[in-house]
Amino acid sequence: MHDRSRFEVYVYSTGPDDGSRERQRSEQGADVFRDVSAFSGAVIGQLIAMDGIDILVDLSGYTLYGRPEAMALRPAPIQVSYLGFMGTQGAPWIDYSILDHTILTPTSRQWWDEKIAYLPSFYSPCEMPKCSSTDLRRPDAALPDEAFVLCALHMPRKIDPATFRLWLKVLEAIPHSVLWLISESPQIENNLGDAAEVFGISRQRLVFAPMVLREMHLARFRLADLFLDSASYNGHATTADALAMGLPVLTIVGSSVVSRVSEGMLNLCGLSALAANDEAQFVASAQRFANDQNWRRQLVQTVETTKTVTLFSVETRVREIEKAYEMIWARHAAGLAPEDFDVSPSVE
Repeated sequence: MHDRSRFEVYVYSTGPDDGSRERQRSEQGADVFRDVSAFSGAVIGQLIAMDGIDILVDLSGYTLYGRPEAMALRPAPIQVSYLGFMGTQGAPWIDYSILDHTILTPTSRQWWDEKIAYLPSFYSPCEMPKCSSTDLRRPDAALPDEAFVLCALHMPRKIDPATFRLWLKVLEAIPHSVLWLISESPQIENNLGDAAEVFGISRQRLVFAPMVLREMHLARFRLADLFLDSASYNGHATTADALAMGLPVLTIVGSSVVSRVSEGMLNLCGLSALAANDEAQFVASAQRFANDQNWRRQLVQTVETTKTVTLFSVETRVREIEKAYEMIWARHAAGLAPEDFDVSPSVE
């Protein structure tokens, strides 16, 4: 979606070709696509420099297949960290990070070495996913028809003890509810069942969903009543998926970037009332959502009405990111050092 009259897009792939739709779209969407997965950091850096890249955007950071050693060679005059690594790289070779004011608060800003380009609404593009048209019913997913279904279909690694205790408090506050979780193994089911019973909640109120293909996974969200966010590391793609399926999300606002992402999405969708400031408010909001049918209908209608033109307007995010790139380059061209700045909203 980049404006090709102003931008030429090079993509350097440092990971293996998995044959996925996303890989194919990256290859087809770039002006130049280079598979550099077999190259050393020195060769990658030399190739980027020879291509004459102006702004190099690191989408990996310190994650699997990331190549910070290539970035450390400074192959481009301006280097930016974005999207894939949601923390400071603490590296002198990264000039900017692209974020927004909701997820990076003034209190947290002090811990970031990079200068910040603040997008005006939300830092990340979110694409409306394709969903299976299969008409699922609750018994198909082992869910009781009459229960209030609290959906927490996060990857199990996101279930830290504090988050799980918080979800159990919600179960306790809504007697007719069940908690719907992803299972990767019997051990996960046993461990979470044991933890629930220690808290005084029957393990029978935990319903486990198997891993399925993405389109079927998305369709499952329509069977739930309310999505419960994970606390220390929010749902990112998972929160977006739930909202895309029209399922309201309840989050608790944390202090770090990764624990405030869901708040940013909820604000865009007009659901700021579902961003709780503490555990007591989180439980009270879940309880109200379960018992106040008018409020529930209002929130469901709000997300259905707003999501496409706000959160899932990819073109809006692209235009904002392009403004950020242009402002970064203008500052560099004028001989000025990197500095924090705000990107003005796009006017459609």
